[in-house]
Amino acid sequence: MNQINNGNTEQGFAEFNKLPTWFFDVVFTGGAGLISPSGTAQTTVNLEPGKYVIECYVKMPNGMFHSAMGMLAELDVLPANNNRRKPIARDTITISSELGIAFKDEIQPGEHTFAVNFKDQIAHEHFIGHDVHLVRLKDENSIKDLNNWMNWADPEAFKTPAPQGVEFLGGTQEMPAGNTSYFTVTLTPGNYALIAEVPNPIDKNMLKTFTVPQNGVLEK
Repeated sequence: MNQINNGNTEQGFAEFNKLPTWFFDVVFTGGAGLISPSGTAQTTVNLEPGKYVIECYVKMPNGMFHSAMGMLAELDVLPANNNRRKPIARDTITISSELGIAFKDEIQPGEHTFAVNFKDQIAHEHFIGHDVHLVRLKDENSIKDLNNWMNWADPEAFKTPAPQGVEFLGGTQEMPAGNTSYFTVTLTPGNYALIAEVPNPIDKNMLKTFTVPQNGVLEK
């Protein structure tokens, strides 16, 4: 990342080829979506027994990953079943590389549990897969900045703070094809977006705006 941040993009990405071979067997299994300061996110995933890593790869203003600053922890999932049931989803979101983000176009104020179905999964230009984040748009003019900010591989993007006029409310990180993750959020009237953390999500149909109305139905 130091190479990339110093403008040596080709040399910087070449360093990723020096990662140990076991890294390429890592399976990304979901997690909480992006959340703005002072917020709380609730995401539910089903984890098989094994060893996991929780990390944050948002970047500092100088380009350093948060994980390199200490936002990294190991998690052991034990074989014992905790007997918890999957949440009851009020709304469903489907994401795929071919069709982008698809969801029901009637969303009322109140608490919602979204089921996010990963129809497929691919490695995009920034080497990782697609996911889903929920954003409240305080300023609709911020959509272009938000679209450009979502690509971690851009030396100038994915840095704190996030673009002005947006508030991240959670969501889910990438998962393999066929998996489902759940996130719960309370929505108040206003303008929102569902967006994937991929390069140029607008062109991939992975940035969808919607409105939670005072009364009536959503306006796309």
